[in-house]
Amino acid sequence: SSCPIEDFHVMPCSSLPSFVRGSTAQVVARLPHATGRPTSALVGSFSVGRRCFAAEASSPLGFVDTHCHLDMILPRLARDWQKHGAPDGGPLPSSEIAEVSSSTSTSFSSSSSSSSSSSSSSSGPSSAASASAPASDAAGAAQRRGKERLPPVSFERWRATLAGAERGFEGCVAVGCSARTLDRVSAFLRHDGVHGSFGIHPLNAADWSQDVEERLRDFMSLPKVVAWGECGLDYFDKKTGGEVQSDEWRSLQRHVFARQLCVAGSLGKPLVVHSRAAEEDTLALLSEHLPRHHLVHVHCFTSSWTLARELLDRFPQLFIGFTGVVSFPCAGALREVVARVPLERLLLETDGPYMAPVPFRGRIAHPGHIPLVAEAVAGVKGVPVEDVLTTCRENAWRMYGF
Repeated sequence: SSCPIEDFHVMPCSSLPSFVRGSTAQVVARLPHATGRPTSALVGSFSVGRRCFAAEASSPLGFVDTHCHLDMILPRLARDWQKHGAPDGGPLPSSEIAEVSSSTSTSFSSSSSSSSSSSSSSSGPSSAASASAPASDAAGAAQRRGKERLPPVSFERWRATLAGAERGFEGCVAVGCSARTLDRVSAFLRHDGVHGSFGIHPLNAADWSQDVEERLRDFMSLPKVVAWGECGLDYFDKKTGGEVQSDEWRSLQRHVFARQLCVAGSLGKPLVVHSRAAEEDTLALLSEHLPRHHLVHVHCFTSSWTLARELLDRFPQLFIGFTGVVSFPCAGALREVVARVPLERLLLETDGPYMAPVPFRGRIAHPGHIPLVAEAVAGVKGVPVEDVLTTCRENAWRMYGF
């Protein structure tokens, strides 16, 4: 009622995020995908600034996975389904058309986005190089292990298997963070609800070149690309459990991170940051190269409250993302951080395929697990899970615009 009527268009419910349940007044909304068609199913409303949103009473609370790797999730789900059975009881995806390479090899180690609870990382440039080995090498290794290779699960089938609270899935940010995965990840943008973020991960710093920078700049102009990244610093050494000691490797990461900060800042593009075992340098580079009011998502946060507090204080439009790690029994220190980060500055993510939340730990994390992450956060904060889902859905809108 506080917005001029000319600011609104009638929206179909299917186009709107399900932020909240409440009043019975029908609402209309001004959004990029407005169609001008009337709808009769609106029963609730919620406003953020000058935007109003509506929700259907029969739908579960909507959510967004603000950080995932679809190009790795779907191939690995095929293996997971082979072992545990497909959720829909149907056949394995051998007859489906693969959307991405059936190789499950990745452009960075499986701990590149994970906490110290995960099983692998990188100790320097040689690790990054080995992680960029051709897919045929990974295929040969799989064959030598006697494993049958399966096509990936299709995005459409995965989405159709969502049940219960998972049906609140409204979208995700699919991340491409190496030179050779950019096109592969961008192929997912054709799907409803899938948006993209592209950059060079610190463990792929050797990928950086002028040509790669130009490619990334071109990606930023695509309609559904909502952010630059992930980019940042990762000094974790899986061999020692400490920090990488190579000055050359640290210097390369810092150079590539600083350059990406400058480019994202100049383009005004929201930024996705990865930081592991590199708190001091991460804070210093962000403070030096990024405007104070830039939109930032520090994803898969597993660092200290000291870093979290500094980031929140220095950057008023910065959000901190938490994953299924919050639910791990060994993550007591992280839960203390979650308890202190204001809910209004928090984002929910899976970082799938890594770090599936309890009770699926050890399996493949996917965007449908966000309600479980929300439950873990709600338990830490002592608030209803509905409050977590609703507030974090608003935060995702503020950060990424969808």
